[in-house]
Amino acid sequence: MLRSGLTVEHGHGLSSLLAYTYLVSYPFEGGALSPPSASGKQPEHRAFEQLQFEHPLIRLGEKHLTLTHRFRVEQRFLGTATEGVGVTKWNFAERARYRLTARIPFKTASWRIVPNYVSIFNEVYTSFGPHSGESPFYANVDYGAFGWNLGSRFALELGYQHRYAPIANGVIGQNDNELQVMLLSTAPIRRFHHRAQ
Repeated sequence: MLRSGLTVEHGHGLSSLLAYTYLVSYPFEGGALSPPSASGKQPEHRAFEQLQFEHPLIRLGEKHLTLTHRFRVEQRFLGTATEGVGVTKWNFAERARYRLTARIPFKTASWRIVPNYVSIFNEVYTSFGPHSGESPFYANVDYGAFGWNLGSRFALELGYQHRYAPIANGVIGQNDNELQVMLLSTAPIRRFHHRAQ
């Protein structure tokens, strides 16, 4: 997956993001990622717009439990490919996502191995627009992780994620279970000014 984007900080915990993503998925037998005719690499071009709001909820000693609301709208161009032939068809789809994240800090410990916080979130995916199909529900994701602060701009998270996506009949669905290690950064991209000679 390759992603690039532009984030604007508006102050008071509010930020917006405009981004583009290119990713490749691989269909598997009985899976819901691609139609039965698909095989090999399935490309996707995705543009999205995001609005995020972060605010403290309750005070825990000297720290705060923080909630983050993330709203995202995606425009997806999905390619259907056949191995050895390439992409034979492109489909357009739209999707909306809402994620609610709670970050719960722990008391400062003398041992560095002790986590600084726990992060949990739930995210709901819905399809909309003329290409949304019969059911608007697309997927649901749950996540929980322990986090370690690496200075003021970086953090390391070790967590578990469960993703449920129903298939066409709406009765059973695909369940994915993942262990994740993430390095998070809020470091700004600074401008470099060249002095005139």
